[in-house]
Amino acid sequence: ARAALQITDTGRNTLPAVVFILLYVVGASAPFSDWRVIAAWVAAVLLFQLLRELLRRRFVAAAPPDGALERWANAFTIHQFFAGIVWGASMILFAHPDQPITVALTLCCLFSVAAGAVPAQAYNPRSFYALSFALFAIAFGRLLLTWQFPYILLGAASALFGVAMAGYCKLQSRTVVEGLRIRFENVALLEQLQIQ
Repeated sequence: ARAALQITDTGRNTLPAVVFILLYVVGASAPFSDWRVIAAWVAAVLLFQLLRELLRRRFVAAAPPDGALERWANAFTIHQFFAGIVWGASMILFAHPDQPITVALTLCCLFSVAAGAVPAQAYNPRSFYALSFALFAIAFGRLLLTWQFPYILLGAASALFGVAMAGYCKLQSRTVVEGLRIRFENVALLEQLQIQ
């Protein structure tokens, strides 16, 4: 049931945040990066949002039985891994170590993506782990390859932020599971009372 709720609920709820973050990235990177690179990256992000919506719609149309939910959750997890790669690519495309402000602004974008994904992915934490790992592995790798200690430290701190967000996602997942359990117990109890 958790995977079913995640797939049906989160696709609709994330679009405004994605649009806001995209506008932020475009505005922050425009003075420092080629507009064609920015446009191609924005197109990739929008493509993954479209794929997410198509996955959600196919799921709703299929109305799969409980036994098939794991397969759908796995498909969503794979989608989130590749979405993490697309978001993480912003560190390669827009974070220019010779312009420290670009590194800071791009990391702010990635922190926003990860923090915003925590509640949306609490139904299926594996999807958050996939997104966060891809996103912060690229960020850390990009900063590690500068061979400059402050950037390496910043990359490590960013990766630790991803780990902390994974912990929050796991905690929120437990809360969601308990809430769903209570909800379904209450529904079953209500049905028993109506029969009596």
